[in-house]
Amino acid sequence: DLMCKIIEVHATQIYVHDLNYVSGYILDWLNRNNVAINKKGTRDEAYMSYSMFRDDIGNVYYIKIFFNNGIKRVIEIKSSRNKTMKSLRDLYRDYKLNIELKVDPESIEDATRQLSYHDRLSQYYKNECYSVAAITAYIMKSLKKAGYNKLTISSDAMRLWNKWEEDDKRYHSVDMPNLDEDVESNLRLAYRGGFNWINPRYKGLEVKDGIVYDVNSLYPYIMRYFDLPYGFPDYYYGQLPSGYWVGHFIINGHVKQNGISCLNDMKGLNKNSTSGIINNAFQDDLDQFECWLTNFDYELVVNNYDIDSIAIFEVYKFKTTKGWFDKYIDHFYKVKKGAKGSKREISKLMLDSLYGRFGLKSDKKKSTVSLKDNKLVFENSLNVDNKSIRYLPIALFVTSIGRYLLVNTAMDIGVDKILYMDTDSIHILGYYEDDELLHVSKELGDWKVEESFTRAKYINLKTYIMDVIDDDDVHTVVKMAGAPDSVKQYIDWSNFKQGTTVPGKFYTKIVPGGCIRIECDYTITQI
Repeated sequence: DLMCKIIEVHATQIYVHDLNYVSGYILDWLNRNNVAINKKGTRDEAYMSYSMFRDDIGNVYYIKIFFNNGIKRVIEIKSSRNKTMKSLRDLYRDYKLNIELKVDPESIEDATRQLSYHDRLSQYYKNECYSVAAITAYIMKSLKKAGYNKLTISSDAMRLWNKWEEDDKRYHSVDMPNLDEDVESNLRLAYRGGFNWINPRYKGLEVKDGIVYDVNSLYPYIMRYFDLPYGFPDYYYGQLPSGYWVGHFIINGHVKQNGISCLNDMKGLNKNSTSGIINNAFQDDLDQFECWLTNFDYELVVNNYDIDSIAIFEVYKFKTTKGWFDKYIDHFYKVKKGAKGSKREISKLMLDSLYGRFGLKSDKKKSTVSLKDNKLVFENSLNVDNKSIRYLPIALFVTSIGRYLLVNTAMDIGVDKILYMDTDSIHILGYYEDDELLHVSKELGDWKVEESFTRAKYINLKTYIMDVIDDDDVHTVVKMAGAPDSVKQYIDWSNFKQGTTVPGKFYTKIVPGGCIRIECDYTITQI
């Protein structure tokens, strides 16, 4: 039925928000019906053929179905999530859409009460599908109207920035060259992403009264006002130069009494992953601890650890400049500050999506698919021919400077007052105010009060519960990494603790015919 609808609908583009899941049915049907793989990307190969792009970690970006049956046409099935980067429920909230997201089968109007429960359930799913379609159509039309037609929002951001830079006569091939494979592999071991930390003295405890501050567009702020690296690095060994560098160390020491643990466990350094981090456990005691650090991360280590010894190995030093991103950041932040609804959300996407595009792996692979034992089998075997700009040092230093700013702000506030940190936010015990340290305004890089709470409990990274003050009301907010709303609905203050197991999580299993979602339990863990 799904494939019949796709073929009959006469659409040239179809957006699916959960294409990773739905693609299982489409690809199974195509392979089961011996539809040929289209290697040239044209409509001249066979009566019906297809191509797809699925990356080496399972994200499906598109499936193209080609017809050569007298009326040549192509149907492109794309992922709308790769353009919006949010769940449908979050899109409904953030875009301020006046669309009914969902209708409970128990609350459908009285006119349908004479229908059986099965028919009411069917009506419920129809309503949900119409809501999803309306939300997706609205957002995709908004993106298309703004000229953002690439597969992902980060591709749109890169295309627009690159166009503006070309108009300004910047020459990227000199400033952002393709680095040697070994050099890039080493640099990737210092690419850590945002800083996420729980204060161990409050971990697992219920605390009273606090406030959450967020930075206004942290990474765009860094791209706008900080020096950033360019060109080929100079090589050093056993010594640390001035300026911006990335170095390889073995360190012995332990965290200071009022210090913040800011080194990840990197045992078995993985040069094949997007970043070098194996897990997010921060280390208090450093025993022959091997790591790659930028100069900013190195300063954090020196300030927060009592160091017994440091061995210095390879070091790559970069030249720096600023101004590349001024026009781009100024334009979209001005829109973000002044607009509402879709314009504001699209500008936020464009601001937040650019830096990570520079960190794409140069040896990224894509999957091929076939049927084996009556089920789909994916193999990562084809290198992606990606000609877009990639320059890992930009993404590496943007995130490193972000960690540096966040941790130093926490140190200035006082570690005893910090409950939790995550990338661009600080959760503070008590109603802390310091306009010089946490200047609150709408300007880029300043702080905003995200929320105040009457009580909270933190038991894991991205896993906490708090009673948030909302005008004159107080409501409970549950954050749990990897937990959908179907899990969080079972969590409250009485069972928010290590070891609690609740239903509502799902995993996808490939089966003959496509794939199915199987419900399983979610268990709260504590690191």
